[in-house]
This record gives sequence, structure tokens and C-alpha cells, in this order.
Amino acid sequence: RDPHAFACIMEYDPLDEALHPLIAPHLPVPVIGSLIGLRPVAGGPAGAGSFHANVGQYCPDVATDPAYSGLATTLLANGIRSCWSMPIRSFTDGTSLGTVDVFRTVAGHAGDADSRVLSLASRLAAIAIDQDARERDLRHQAMHDPLTGLPNRAMFSERLAEAAEDGNVGVLFLDLDRFKLVNDTLGHEFGDEVLRAVADRLADAVVEPLLVSRFGGDEFTVLVPKVEAPSDLVAVGEELLAALAPPYTVRDHRIVLRASVGAALALNRPDDPRSLVRDADTALYHAKEKGRGRVEVFDDQMLEAGAERVRIEGALREAIDHGGIVVHFQPTVRLHDGKVMGAEALARCEAPTGGNLPPVLFIPVAEEVGLIPALFETVLTRACESASCWNVGRTEPFVVWVNLSPTQLGSAAVVEQISRIFRTTGVDPSLIGFEVTESGILPDPEQAAEFLAQLRSLGARIAIDDFGTGYSSLGYLQSLPVDTVKLDRSFVVRAGDDPRSRAIVGSVVELTKAMSLSCVAEGVETIEQLDVVAELGCPVVQGFVFARPAPADELTAWLVGRP
Repeated sequence: RDPHAFACIMEYDPLDEALHPLIAPHLPVPVIGSLIGLRPVAGGPAGAGSFHANVGQYCPDVATDPAYSGLATTLLANGIRSCWSMPIRSFTDGTSLGTVDVFRTVAGHAGDADSRVLSLASRLAAIAIDQDARERDLRHQAMHDPLTGLPNRAMFSERLAEAAEDGNVGVLFLDLDRFKLVNDTLGHEFGDEVLRAVADRLADAVVEPLLVSRFGGDEFTVLVPKVEAPSDLVAVGEELLAALAPPYTVRDHRIVLRASVGAALALNRPDDPRSLVRDADTALYHAKEKGRGRVEVFDDQMLEAGAERVRIEGALREAIDHGGIVVHFQPTVRLHDGKVMGAEALARCEAPTGGNLPPVLFIPVAEEVGLIPALFETVLTRACESASCWNVGRTEPFVVWVNLSPTQLGSAAVVEQISRIFRTTGVDPSLIGFEVTESGILPDPEQAAEFLAQLRSLGARIAIDDFGTGYSSLGYLQSLPVDTVKLDRSFVVRAGDDPRSRAIVGSVVELTKAMSLSCVAEGVETIEQLDVVAELGCPVVQGFVFARPAPADELTAWLVGRP
């Protein structure tokens, strides 16, 4: 929030033994360029010196500091007068990971408050980098088959979804014929060695952009992007069968294997890419029925593809037209005195045929088919009406929070819709807050910042939801008009037994206090979780431990007798 400061996170690369800018959202490009490949040395400039010494260093004036002689021309030309730097040390093993640097357009020393914020930023960056490294390792494990080393079903599904965005995508489903006989006669360990040999041949036969994965057991799938015709898939399938045909020698046993292949393709973007796997699997069984050792292409036009989405869309539209969209509210509670500080408004869809559609099903469909404006109209209107009611006679504001879809960010029509609803309901805008997720901000942070600033100018409050899931969190806190940080539920749930999650929660709480922001722990379901977040100093909590989401009248009754 310091208009004179530009933050930069530098990451150390052990391969070239140098520091490189990792995140520097507002630092002038020439300055970023001058920092690339900065080598840690005693008395070096910016992060080079603090990384080498493993302590914070402060330069009040780059024009007079000899350590900055090599950078001063570039820094001064871009308005930089001073620099503060703090090393980032791993919580895992204590090694130096990089530095947090603050470049300022005015000369001067860092105050105690500045040093504390810089130290907190360093700790939070260390947690993020540690977590990122761990997540990369975990992701590799999660995306690869431990037996063969091939990509697994999860990675295949992810790549399939990406390839399907461009259309013209095909899937081959390959199964080894009578492989059960190998396991039954020679044992599963022997069978595993055979599977590894098969995987090696498939990997050698498939070149990018094709992708081969072990789908499970003796089943393998191949992704074929940019396919033009069924004959293309048949040709790839026959090449794979030819690669697998030569005998295998495993533990002095000579094994001959045959396989069958099913194929499916979409010449346009499929509604559900997973349907291609299903259709290829169906074609595989036809190949086996026709004698095995062959390739069969699914020849139906996926008549049932998207049927479930159509059903949900129909039910959602009918609910919107006939008052089936209702709003439930879940309260937020301040821990030190038990005071209820507000509530989050949540859309619920009562299907006309009975039962409720879960938000995880109808929200994505609403985003896809353009029904978010109608849903938002109902939710925000009910939120404004309830906020006015619940604030009668209160000395502290009871804020009702409404979620914004990523599809709404940047839209002038949404700003006008919100302004209109504020006018028609007569609500005090300061009693309404809007929540936006980090993933919603990522595609265009500058546009999101401008959009949220417009909402702030209407008098509304702003919260970052699911905070802590990305590197950019620090940048968001500096650049967005944020009032509140809502901790991602995953950290809260794991904080009791996972030291990293506990450290993240504690550091975020400290950082928000230093920046005079409110902090809310979401998803607190048990007394044990409540005790942990209370111990870590989180001031406000939301979750089942206090109340489940409920209609406005039920929450009104629940509030009776509560502060």
C-alpha cells in the first residue's frame, strides 16, 4: 500500500548460482532486467548482499552506496532511490531460497514497522516456495504411474481436456489380450515386468504431441490431438499394435502378446472430453468381439454426449423462472467476544421435479450458458434486503458477503447491476461485501483491480476468497482494494496436524494484522479446528462449527440472543 514502493521476490537458481526475479508486478522492466542473474556476493547490491550474508540489508540511497555502483544508473533512471532486502529461508531445511526486495522511489531508512512487514513477507514467501516445491513433487507422483513411469489416468484426463479445447481430438484405448493368463500362470510380479516392457515399447512408439498413459491394469490410452479423420486414428492404432507384436524376453521367458484397440474422435469441441474415453472403451470391446488384435473406431455420433448438462441447464432455467433459486446464509463469528459479524450469501437451486441441485453442478452450467446474471440478481437482492434487516439497532456493521463469478470480473454491466440493486433495495452499500477468488483474478489482475475499485467506489467491501493458494497473494494484497482475507479451507482443515499449513495460517494472520486487514478462517467444522485457528490468532471464523447455511428467517431466529 506504499505508493513509493515496488516489491520483488528473487529466487535463487543453484544451477547458475544466481538470483533471478520471480515476481515483480510493478517494478519497471529495465530494473527487472538489471536484476536477472544477480550473483550473491558479500556487500552486493539488493538481494545479492542479503542472500550472501543471510540477514536483512537496507540501502537508504543507491546513489551514494558503493555496492550499487553497477546498478545505480538503471535504478536512478527509473526513479529508484533506496532498496531494502530480506533473505527467504526454507522452513523445511533452513536453506536460502531467495530474497524479498523492496525498491522505493524515495531515499531513507526502513522503520520498525517496515522491517516487520518485510520479515513477514519473507516468511510467507518461504512457505509459498517450500509448498510449491513440495506440490511439484506431489504433482509428479500424482500424475505418473509408479509401476511404468508413464503418465497416469489423471494426467491423461487433464491433457485430454486441454486438447479438446481446440477440437479435432482423438483417443485410443488399448488393452492387452488375455493378459490375465500371464498373471495367473507366471505371477503378478512377472506380469508387472511385462507391463513395464510394454510401456517402454509404447513410449518409444509415441512421439509428441501424442501422449500415452497407463489407464489401469493392462489398459493404456493414447491422446491424438489434431486428428483429421478416423483413418488417422486407425493408422496410429495399427502402428502401436505393430510395436507390441515382437516377442518379449522376461526372466528367460519368451512371451508373445497381442492387443486390441478402440478409437473415438471429435471433430468439434466435445461437450465432455471424458466421453471420448468412454466411447473408445466401447469400441475396444467391439474390437475384441470381432477377433482381437485389431482397431475399431466408435461410429456413433455421441448421441448422449452432454445429456446431463442439458438436464441441469433445463432444471436451472425452470428454477430461475419459477422462484426456485433461494438464498441461504452462513454466519461469521468474531472469536474474542462471540459477536456475529456478518454472513455469506449462498445460492441454492430447488429443482422443479423435487430435490436440490448442488452448487458444484449448477454453478458451472450457469457460467457456461450465461445464467450467472439471473442468479446474481436473486442472490444480491436477497442479501441487500437481509443486510438492512439484520443491521437494525446494531452498533457494529453486520456485513453480508456475496460471491462474484470469474465471468463477472471486468464487466461494466455487472457494476451497473450492483448499483441498480443498491438503489432499489435502499441498502447501505458498506453492509455488502463481494468475494473474489485468486483463480478469478489470475487471468487479468489489472482488469480485476480496476473492476473491484469501481465496486469499492460504490461503497461496498472486497474480500479475497481462498487466499493462500497462489504465489500472487502478496501482490494482490498490495494492488487490490481489499478489506478482508478469507483463508483457504484446505489450510484450515490441515492446520492441526500439518506444520506447513499451520505456518501458513499463522503467517497470514500476522500479515493481515500488519496491513490492517480483516482475516476470516473458512470451513471450520470441528472444535479441534476452532481451537487451532484461535490459537494462531485468527479473529473471525466461518463454518459448520457455529452454523450451517440456512434461509434468512432461520438465521434471524438463530441470531436472537447472540451478540
